[in-house]
Amino acid sequence: MRVPFWESKLQKYLEEIRYKPFEYGKNDCCSFTIQAQKIITGSTLFPEFEGTYTTLEEGKAILKKLGYKTWISGCNDRLEKISVSLAMRGDVVSMRTNDSFAMGLCMGKIGMFTSEKGLVAIPREQLKLAWRIE
Repeated sequence: MRVPFWESKLQKYLEEIRYKPFEYGKNDCCSFTIQAQKIITGSTLFPEFEGTYTTLEEGKAILKKLGYKTWISGCNDRLEKISVSLAMRGDVVSMRTNDSFAMGLCMGKIGMFTSEKGLVAIPREQLKLAWRIE
């Protein structure tokens, strides 16, 4: 269930990190969506990742320890998978990258994702998967 005033709290968070560069464990796609889930609902379904890794390899090791081959399988297990066309503001979305998929947030007609230069907006048409945050 979404907490009262989550939209303004989420907007404040996005403004705070707008120009913050990508950094594993601090401002990567996983930490970004976990923090957003905590803002929107008051908690996260992925506490094992909070402050527990600083490299991609360490993050993958946590996934493996939990029994997941990819973060997509983890999201499929812990969140309700939905069609991208049904994704609403605050839901988790993904897009294809050069060698994998990245997680971000649906913000209406765009998805917001972390990058080396801060947050970037990706058109909804380029989003591939989505999960409901409730």
